[in-house]
Formats: sequence, structure tokens, C-alpha cells
Amino acid sequence: MPPNRSGLGSSVLNTTRQIGITLGIAVLGAFVLNRYPVNITSQLTQRGVPDSISTTIANQVAATGAGASKLPLPRHLPISPLALHQAINQAFVDSIKAAFILVGIAMLVSALLAVFLLVGQKWSATETGVELAEAPVTTVVS
Repeated sequence: MPPNRSGLGSSVLNTTRQIGITLGIAVLGAFVLNRYPVNITSQLTQRGVPDSISTTIANQVAATGAGASKLPLPRHLPISPLALHQAINQAFVDSIKAAFILVGIAMLVSALLAVFLLVGQKWSATETGVELAEAPVTTVVS
């Protein structure tokens, strides 16, 4: 940006950064919430719980959200409460891990895109409208 338009450039940069942060949190939060019940079902099925019961438990836990630890458990669970708690925790970790992998891939694609788009571009002060004056040479005598 030319120096006389630096305020505009700064405001555009700040606005896009704020929008990116907000959309990133919203999209990744939705991704984690979408994966969470699927991962709970998978964890319970791996521990020998029938698929229909796993899906019911997963939907109840996912719908309850942060209050899932206070969710009343059915009397006849085919899994111990401790194993259920571990399965739910591991499902959450797996959901977060999937979100991190998604972000990593997006960052890699963005970096590669930036490199390929900027290859061969030469930036000089005169192209951006900035005139550089030669600095006077001063000699320091000690």
C-alpha cells in the first residue's frame, strides 16, 4: 500500500483477520460437534456395545453437551460406567484430532497456494508507489 493509504490497508487486514478467526471457530466447532456422536458410536461399538444402543447413547450424550456427566445412565448398560466415560472422552479427543488434521491440511494448501501465486512476482518500491530517497552517508569518528 502507498503510505497515504496505509490506514485503509491496516483496516482491511484487521477486518479480514477478525472474520477469519470468527468463521474458523464456527466452522471447526460445527465440524467437532458433527463428528462427536459418530466417534462415540464408534468407540462404544469397539467396546462390544450393540450398534443400536451405541447410537442411542451417542445421540443422548451429544444432545446433552457439557451436562453429559450428569446424564442419568440406564440401569442395564452392556458396558461399565468407567468404560463409558473413557469411550466418551476418547470420542471427544478423536473429534478434536480430526479438526486439527483438517486445519493442518488447510494451512498446507494455503501455504502452497501462496508460494505458487507469488513465484516470479518481483516487488519493488516504485511499483507500490513508494519513492525511496537515498539516505545520506554519515561517518562516525571514534
